[in-house]
Amino acid sequence: MVDIRQVDIHRVTNYLSIYLTGDKVKHTLKLLPVRARIFTTSRSIRLWPKKEKGCWWQRRVGLGELYDAAANPSGERFEPIEDLKPFKLELLSYFESPPFQEVSVNLSCR
Repeated sequence: MVDIRQVDIHRVTNYLSIYLTGDKVKHTLKLLPVRARIFTTSRSIRLWPKKEKGCWWQRRVGLGELYDAAANPSGERFEPIEDLKPFKLELLSYFESPPFQEVSVNLSCR
């Protein structure tokens, strides 16, 4: 026999606290970083829907090379670097740009 009823979260925490106490659990929790959270469920229960796979590529090139290839860069930010201060030089640290042409042509990454 199974009793299924909707209950408020306070009742659930009281029920689960019995199962989540004990020396073994306390030891395991001490190994976690501060403010870490643990989420577990049965295999058949999904807390959140699966995310769709995105179309992202990682490029291993310098920011300057990407900046040079960008069609219309904007919002540039430069940061002073301690070693370059005597030369009054700053390093490009951020910019915004529309998607590159090669990316917009190859959008099908399924």
